[in-house]
Amino acid sequence: MSYHNISKDQLFALMQKNNVKATVYFLCFFSLVFLFFYLQIYFFESSNWVLFVIFTFILGITLSFCDQTAVAHEFQHNNVFTSRKLNELIYKILMFYSFTNWIYNKISHNNHHKYPLFEDKDDEFPFEKLDLLSLFQLLTFNFIIFFRRIRVLFLNSLEIFPTTNTNKSSSIIIKDKIKNCARFILIGHFFLICLFYYNNNLHLYLIITLSQFVFNFLKDIIVRSQHYGLKHNTNNVLENTRSLETNRIIKFLYWNVNYHVEHHLYASVPFYNLPKLRKIIGQDNIPTHYGLINFFKILVQDNFKKLKLN
Repeated sequence: MSYHNISKDQLFALMQKNNVKATVYFLCFFSLVFLFFYLQIYFFESSNWVLFVIFTFILGITLSFCDQTAVAHEFQHNNVFTSRKLNELIYKILMFYSFTNWIYNKISHNNHHKYPLFEDKDDEFPFEKLDLLSLFQLLTFNFIIFFRRIRVLFLNSLEIFPTTNTNKSSSIIIKDKIKNCARFILIGHFFLICLFYYNNNLHLYLIITLSQFVFNFLKDIIVRSQHYGLKHNTNNVLENTRSLETNRIIKFLYWNVNYHVEHHLYASVPFYNLPKLRKIIGQDNIPTHYGLINFFKILVQDNFKKLKLN
């Protein structure tokens, strides 16, 4: 037994992927996504603007979890289906959809797991400051993230690489792959725009692609909770990472990655086994925020000293 109260046999069992569980979870999640898409487009085409806006926000909440912070994150870790190729394919599709370079992201995320909160190595350093402009965008349309992703893709496609820890440590071969991936994503979206425009459905492309940047508040706060205010430049996961205990809806949307300490300790455990892993380790042994609202209060009080939330 290790000090995490888990034996090798228990860990081996938890690391086994289950195609039935993965398929059920995958179908439930994406059936919900496509249902919201259908309703959103239906209300748009019927000019019911109130319901269109409502479902755009509902869809935005769901879609915001599809990127590298949750859904795509699990496919990148090969933690969904038993087929590595299938996991990789879905990962790339989700990265393409979210305007994210999958070559860069995979390297950056591997560094994050090796060196979380190391200022000279971790590019997924948590945003510890929250201003009113950022909060407004998180509650409406996240212009910051949208334009940053498009800008980085264009720069990479021109063989311009912003100064990041990942880019600084990447070889010429890796940078060439990052460049080619950026070009593939931009060209792919250009052809989609042409296709939708040719069929007089350009509005559908805009609705489908831009909805993921609407109401990113929920996902953003969860992501912040995982490393916010914790110790920098330490190899101790229990000092630089935190889990979040929350309701079932958020756990479902976030694919259980709210159990973030557990994930960092044993990154090869599929998301659907993380709750079991937490029980075996014992929640008292894991740094945890209890309730998203409680964490948001801490975040607001730290960043807006004049505000007091009771």
